[in-house]
Amino acid sequence: MGIPVIGCNCLVCSSTNDNDKRLRSSVSIRTKDKHLIIDTGPDFRTQILKYVTSVPDAILITHEHFDHVGGLDDIRPLNFISKKPMPIYAGSRTINDLNLRFHYSQDLTKPNLPQFQFHEITYDPFFIDELPIIPLKVFHGELPIWGYRIGDFAYITDASSLPEETMMKLQNIQVLVINALRTKPHPTHFNIQQALDVVNQIQPQKCYLTHLSHQAPSYLELKNTLPKNIEPAYDGLTITIDE
Repeated sequence: MGIPVIGCNCLVCSSTNDNDKRLRSSVSIRTKDKHLIIDTGPDFRTQILKYVTSVPDAILITHEHFDHVGGLDDIRPLNFISKKPMPIYAGSRTINDLNLRFHYSQDLTKPNLPQFQFHEITYDPFFIDELPIIPLKVFHGELPIWGYRIGDFAYITDASSLPEETMMKLQNIQVLVINALRTKPHPTHFNIQQALDVVNQIQPQKCYLTHLSHQAPSYLELKNTLPKNIEPAYDGLTITIDE
């Protein structure tokens, strides 16, 4: 729901630390030749205006829940700039959902509407031009969704379990971003301890916890309890990975 949560006066929602003010999770990835976005939640317009200065080459979607795709309509100004539909990579179930939710986008005769070019993915590696993408199977409760490994960076959100095949694909990773909803257990998301257990198995050089709710400790409180190579993510965080 983002932080602060509407109508909530808890310690995290009332915090004056900017790192406790969280928009819905998304990430912008720049390689030498490509600019990718993972997920376009309801805050996508705010995020792209504040943090992104160029038109993305493509968007990767983890799953169809509203907090990860609710801002997809806001790509329409990007269509105007690039003068072409936005390539969007997602699983078949997610594409079917987005085609229903944004059904008006399919009328390519009306240039004022958002235009999507869907690319159906599985859990097999694929390329965006020459950039290799490794999809990661993630379970969000019982729902299979997608994480992504791009080079030495991996992004996983809304996970409650990872199959062994995904754990193998995450070996020798430099930077892992993974969800950690709160302290208490949750049926469809890792809590903080579960996320730390996964990180301990994968052993990335650096890890950032994302998709933190207001039921997690505040940024500073959480940061002070974590190992040195693990930190809470925050809005506007920039990570540089050496090739």
